[in-house]
Amino acid sequence: MSEAEIDLIGRVLVPTDGSEPSLKAARYAAWLAKRVGARVKVIHVMQVSVPGAKRPIGLDGLESVTIQVDDEERIKEKAMDVMNRTRRCFVEEGVPCETEFFTFGSVAEIIVETARDEGFDLIVMGNRGLGGVRG
Repeated sequence: MSEAEIDLIGRVLVPTDGSEPSLKAARYAAWLAKRVGARVKVIHVMQVSVPGAKRPIGLDGLESVTIQVDDEERIKEKAMDVMNRTRRCFVEEGVPCETEFFTFGSVAEIIVETARDEGFDLIVMGNRGLGGVRG
């Protein structure tokens, strides 16, 4: 990466699902952000397991979903665990990061919309994870 390219990186978006590739990407993003002085935001889209589905899904493609209150709390606890594990990658590098999690929406669309709407210069994410977004 050239000096000119490094100077262009002011904001880094880090989508995470808590998988090992996702955490590896977060560690790289923390390392990079520390070196270039970039601001970082970590995002997570909560996903649910649906009987018969091959993997957890975002809640975007479902006509309606009934979630019991205890299930909703469990989903939120899992999302917070993902965020905390990812945040730790930045704490270890001494890099502050903002975090946000989304309850509904297409994972890919939320990543793209967040990057576009909030003016991120770089997206750092794992190439394989727990959801349906593939690298």
